[in-house]
Amino acid sequence: MKKLAIFDLDGTLLDSLGDIARCCNQALEELGLEPFPVEDYRQFVGSGVAVLIERIFAKRENTPENTQRFKERYVELYNYVCAHESSAYPGILDMLRKLKAQGVITAVATNKPDAMCKMVLEDAFPGCIDIAYGQREDIAKKPDPEVVFRIMQDAGVEEKADVIYAGDSDVDIYTGLNAGVDTVGVLWGFRDKAELAGAGAPILCETKEELYNAIVTR
Repeated sequence: MKKLAIFDLDGTLLDSLGDIARCCNQALEELGLEPFPVEDYRQFVGSGVAVLIERIFAKRENTPENTQRFKERYVELYNYVCAHESSAYPGILDMLRKLKAQGVITAVATNKPDAMCKMVLEDAFPGCIDIAYGQREDIAKKPDPEVVFRIMQDAGVEEKADVIYAGDSDVDIYTGLNAGVDTVGVLWGFRDKAELAGAGAPILCETKEELYNAIVTR
Protein backbone atom coordinates (compact mmCIF):
# COMPACT_ATOMS: atom_id res chain seq x y z
CA MET A 1 0.00 0.00 0.00
CA LYS A 2 1.22 3.49 -0.83
CA LYS A 3 2.02 5.89 1.99
CA LEU A 4 1.17 9.00 -0.05
CA ALA A 5 -1.50 9.49 -2.72
CA ILE A 6 -1.31 12.74 -4.71
CA PHE A 7 -4.23 13.81 -6.86
CA ASP A 8 -4.86 16.44 -9.48
CA LEU A 9 -7.98 18.46 -8.60
CA ASP A 10 -10.14 19.55 -11.55
CA GLY A 11 -11.28 16.56 -13.59
CA THR A 12 -9.84 14.09 -11.08
CA LEU A 13 -11.45 14.86 -7.73
CA LEU A 14 -13.57 17.88 -8.64
CA ASP A 15 -16.37 17.88 -11.22
CA SER A 16 -15.85 21.48 -12.28
CA LEU A 17 -15.91 21.65 -16.08
CA GLY A 18 -19.43 23.09 -16.22
CA ASP A 19 -18.60 25.68 -13.56
CA ILE A 20 -15.45 26.81 -15.37
CA ALA A 21 -17.32 27.03 -18.68
CA ARG A 22 -20.21 28.96 -17.14
CA CYS A 23 -17.91 31.56 -15.56
CA CYS A 24 -15.79 31.94 -18.69
CA ASN A 25 -18.81 32.25 -20.94
CA GLN A 26 -20.42 34.85 -18.72
CA ALA A 27 -17.21 36.89 -18.77
CA LEU A 28 -17.04 36.57 -22.57
CA GLU A 29 -20.66 37.61 -23.03
CA GLU A 30 -20.14 40.67 -20.84
CA LEU A 31 -17.37 41.65 -23.27
CA GLY A 32 -19.73 41.14 -26.21
CA LEU A 33 -17.85 38.01 -27.33
CA GLU A 34 -19.31 34.66 -28.34
CA PRO A 35 -19.25 31.93 -25.69
CA PHE A 36 -17.94 28.41 -26.29
CA PRO A 37 -19.71 25.04 -25.93
CA VAL A 38 -18.92 23.41 -22.60
CA GLU A 39 -17.09 20.55 -24.32
CA ASP A 40 -14.53 22.97 -25.78
CA TYR A 41 -13.31 23.73 -22.28
CA ARG A 42 -11.99 20.17 -21.94
CA GLN A 43 -9.06 21.29 -24.09
CA PHE A 44 -8.77 24.77 -22.56
CA VAL A 45 -8.25 23.78 -18.93
CA GLY A 46 -5.45 22.00 -17.08
CA SER A 47 -2.48 24.37 -17.22
CA GLY A 48 -3.62 27.27 -15.04
CA VAL A 49 -5.59 30.47 -15.56
CA ALA A 50 -3.02 32.18 -17.79
CA VAL A 51 -3.02 29.31 -20.28
CA LEU A 52 -6.81 29.02 -20.10
CA ILE A 53 -7.04 32.67 -21.16
CA GLU A 54 -4.47 32.17 -23.93
CA ARG A 55 -6.43 29.26 -25.37
CA ILE A 56 -9.73 31.14 -25.22
CA PHE A 57 -8.39 34.29 -26.85
CA ALA A 58 -6.60 32.36 -29.56
CA LYS A 59 -10.16 32.00 -30.90
CA ARG A 60 -11.67 35.34 -29.89
CA GLU A 61 -10.80 39.03 -30.36
CA ASN A 62 -7.47 39.14 -28.57
CA THR A 63 -6.71 42.62 -27.28
CA PRO A 64 -4.89 43.54 -24.06
CA GLU A 65 -8.06 45.25 -22.82
CA ASN A 66 -10.23 42.20 -23.53
CA THR A 67 -7.89 39.73 -21.89
CA GLN A 68 -7.39 41.88 -18.79
CA ARG A 69 -11.12 42.53 -18.34
CA PHE A 70 -11.86 38.86 -18.94
CA LYS A 71 -9.32 37.74 -16.35
CA GLU A 72 -10.62 40.09 -13.68
CA ARG A 73 -14.24 39.10 -14.25
CA TYR A 74 -13.54 35.38 -14.56
CA VAL A 75 -11.57 35.32 -11.32
CA GLU A 76 -14.35 37.25 -9.57
CA LEU A 77 -17.02 34.85 -10.80
CA TYR A 78 -15.06 31.67 -10.25
CA ASN A 79 -13.85 32.61 -6.79
CA TYR A 80 -17.48 32.39 -5.74
CA VAL A 81 -18.46 29.37 -7.80
CA CYS A 82 -15.48 27.16 -6.99
CA ALA A 83 -15.89 27.76 -3.28
CA HIS A 84 -19.65 27.29 -3.09
CA GLU A 85 -21.00 25.32 -6.07
CA SER A 86 -18.40 22.87 -7.44
CA SER A 87 -18.60 19.35 -6.03
CA ALA A 88 -16.67 16.09 -5.86
CA TYR A 89 -17.27 13.40 -8.45
CA PRO A 90 -19.55 10.64 -7.13
CA GLY A 91 -17.55 8.15 -5.08
CA ILE A 92 -14.54 10.40 -4.53
CA LEU A 93 -15.29 11.38 -0.94
CA ASP A 94 -15.85 7.75 0.06
CA MET A 95 -12.57 6.78 -1.59
CA LEU A 96 -10.62 9.52 0.18
CA ARG A 97 -12.12 8.63 3.54
CA LYS A 98 -11.24 4.96 3.08
CA LEU A 99 -7.67 5.87 2.22
CA LYS A 100 -7.31 8.10 5.27
CA ALA A 101 -8.79 5.39 7.49
CA GLN A 102 -5.99 3.12 6.31
CA GLY A 103 -3.33 5.70 7.08
CA VAL A 104 -2.64 6.88 3.55
CA ILE A 105 -1.61 10.55 3.37
CA THR A 106 -3.76 12.35 0.80
CA ALA A 107 -2.59 15.37 -1.16
CA VAL A 108 -3.60 17.63 -4.03
CA ALA A 109 -1.31 19.12 -6.67
CA THR A 110 -3.12 21.44 -9.06
CA ASN A 111 -2.41 24.26 -11.48
CA LYS A 112 -5.51 26.00 -10.14
CA PRO A 113 -4.40 29.15 -8.26
CA ASP A 114 -3.49 28.31 -4.68
CA ALA A 115 -6.17 30.49 -3.07
CA MET A 116 -8.90 28.90 -5.22
CA CYS A 117 -7.52 25.46 -4.45
CA LYS A 118 -7.71 26.03 -0.71
CA MET A 119 -11.27 27.40 -0.92
CA VAL A 120 -12.67 24.50 -2.87
CA LEU A 121 -10.95 21.88 -0.73
CA GLU A 122 -12.37 23.40 2.43
CA ASP A 123 -15.88 23.40 0.98
CA ALA A 124 -16.04 20.24 -1.16
CA PHE A 125 -13.54 17.96 0.63
CA PRO A 126 -13.68 18.81 4.34
CA GLY A 127 -11.13 16.82 6.31
CA CYS A 128 -10.21 14.67 3.30
CA ILE A 129 -6.96 16.25 2.07
CA ASP A 130 -3.86 16.46 4.23
CA ILE A 131 -1.59 18.54 1.98
CA ALA A 132 -2.51 20.85 -0.90
CA TYR A 133 -0.52 22.89 -3.38
CA GLY A 134 -2.17 25.13 -5.93
CA GLN A 135 -0.32 27.25 -8.46
CA ARG A 136 2.17 29.49 -6.66
CA GLU A 137 4.91 31.78 -7.91
CA ASP A 138 7.56 29.96 -5.90
CA ILE A 139 6.80 26.53 -7.41
CA ALA A 140 7.07 25.56 -11.07
CA LYS A 141 3.80 24.56 -12.72
CA LYS A 142 3.03 20.97 -13.60
CA PRO A 143 4.33 19.00 -15.48
CA ASP A 144 7.46 20.10 -13.62
CA PRO A 145 7.74 17.56 -10.77
CA GLU A 146 8.75 20.10 -8.13
CA VAL A 147 5.30 20.08 -6.55
CA VAL A 148 5.44 16.31 -6.08
CA PHE A 149 8.78 16.61 -4.31
CA ARG A 150 7.47 19.43 -2.10
CA ILE A 151 4.50 17.29 -1.06
CA MET A 152 6.75 14.31 -0.34
CA GLN A 153 8.90 16.51 1.87
CA ASP A 154 5.87 17.87 3.74
CA ALA A 155 4.51 14.34 4.19
CA GLY A 156 7.81 12.96 5.42
CA VAL A 157 7.82 10.34 2.66
CA GLU A 158 11.29 9.81 1.25
CA GLU A 159 10.90 6.84 -1.11
CA LYS A 160 9.30 7.38 -4.50
CA ALA A 161 8.06 3.80 -4.39
CA ASP A 162 5.72 4.86 -1.57
CA VAL A 163 4.03 7.53 -3.71
CA ILE A 164 1.33 7.45 -6.38
CA TYR A 165 0.09 10.33 -8.51
CA ALA A 166 -3.31 10.37 -10.26
CA GLY A 167 -4.74 12.82 -12.79
CA ASP A 168 -6.95 13.16 -15.85
CA SER A 169 -4.72 14.89 -18.43
CA ASP A 170 -1.43 14.51 -20.26
CA VAL A 171 -0.02 17.23 -17.99
CA ASP A 172 -0.71 14.99 -15.00
CA ILE A 173 0.81 11.92 -16.60
CA TYR A 174 3.97 13.85 -17.45
CA THR A 175 4.08 15.23 -13.91
CA GLY A 176 3.98 11.79 -12.31
CA LEU A 177 6.44 10.28 -14.77
CA ASN A 178 8.81 13.23 -14.42
CA ALA A 179 8.75 12.73 -10.66
CA GLY A 180 9.50 9.03 -11.03
CA VAL A 181 6.47 7.85 -9.04
CA ASP A 182 3.69 5.42 -9.92
CA THR A 183 1.31 7.32 -12.19
CA VAL A 184 -2.38 6.75 -12.89
CA GLY A 185 -4.64 8.26 -15.51
CA VAL A 186 -8.33 8.51 -14.59
CA LEU A 187 -10.91 8.23 -17.37
CA TRP A 188 -13.87 10.13 -15.87
CA GLY A 189 -12.24 13.55 -16.21
CA PHE A 190 -11.76 16.23 -18.85
CA ARG A 191 -9.51 14.38 -21.31
CA ASP A 192 -9.88 11.05 -23.10
CA LYS A 193 -8.16 7.68 -22.99
CA ALA A 194 -6.16 8.36 -26.15
CA GLU A 195 -4.51 11.44 -24.61
CA LEU A 196 -3.60 9.65 -21.40
CA ALA A 197 -2.29 6.57 -23.18
CA GLY A 198 -0.38 8.75 -25.63
CA ALA A 199 1.32 10.51 -22.72
CA GLY A 200 2.52 7.13 -21.47
CA ALA A 201 0.15 6.46 -18.57
CA PRO A 202 1.17 3.05 -17.20
CA ILE A 203 -2.15 2.61 -15.37
CA LEU A 204 -5.63 3.71 -16.50
CA CYS A 205 -8.63 3.61 -14.17
CA GLU A 206 -12.25 3.79 -15.29
CA THR A 207 -13.78 3.80 -11.80
CA LYS A 208 -13.04 5.16 -8.34
CA GLU A 209 -12.80 1.56 -7.10
CA GLU A 210 -10.03 0.84 -9.58
CA LEU A 211 -8.16 3.93 -8.43
CA TYR A 212 -8.55 2.94 -4.78
CA ASN A 213 -7.23 -0.53 -5.54
CA ALA A 214 -4.27 0.88 -7.45
CA ILE A 215 -3.31 2.86 -4.35
CA VAL A 216 -3.74 0.13 -1.75
CA THR A 217 -2.40 -2.85 -3.68
CA ARG A 218 0.75 -1.46 -5.32
